[in-house]
Amino acid sequence: KSYNDHLSWISEQDDGHSDAINKGILRSSAPIIGWLNSDDIYYPNAFKTVMGYFDQYPDVDVVYGDAYHIDQNDEIIEKYPTEDWNWDRLLETCYISQPATFLRRKVIEKNGLLDLSLRYSMDYEYWIRLGKAGVKFAHIPEVLAATRLHDTAFTISSRIATHSAVNDFMKEHFGKVPDIWILNYA
Repeated sequence: KSYNDHLSWISEQDDGHSDAINKGILRSSAPIIGWLNSDDIYYPNAFKTVMGYFDQYPDVDVVYGDAYHIDQNDEIIEKYPTEDWNWDRLLETCYISQPATFLRRKVIEKNGLLDLSLRYSMDYEYWIRLGKAGVKFAHIPEVLAATRLHDTAFTISSRIATHSAVNDFMKEHFGKVPDIWILNYA
């Protein structure tokens, strides 16, 4: 509320995390889209870096940077395991950190929003869907954001459900689940 003069916000019932993010995207008019989940942060100059990259490479549709996992006191736990873009590797692991990812609005207009049926790993499913559609990704090797890990964070508290969701959408997209995801689930 203290930022009322600087931004628009709403607080209302929604149909889950994907729905809330989709509502925010639809309310926006910006040509570049990114979103933070609760407790995640952007680092200084993240926006400047991303906008500079998009200006320099107009053929790139999605950019993602490096990121950290941080604790409740902003202390770095570890670096997120980010990798350069590789479609085959993306099928084995989600190496794209969602808060460090930005995309052109045209990508959403062409490929749709997040899947409302997903409660977990909706960002990873979106990267898979975009990669399948031939969207051009690029990695910026600079730390742009951080995901805060704590006992109640989805990443920690719902690992089995998260892996189950990945298995389900992999099967939906490809007719089978990559062996590594079956192993992760086990």
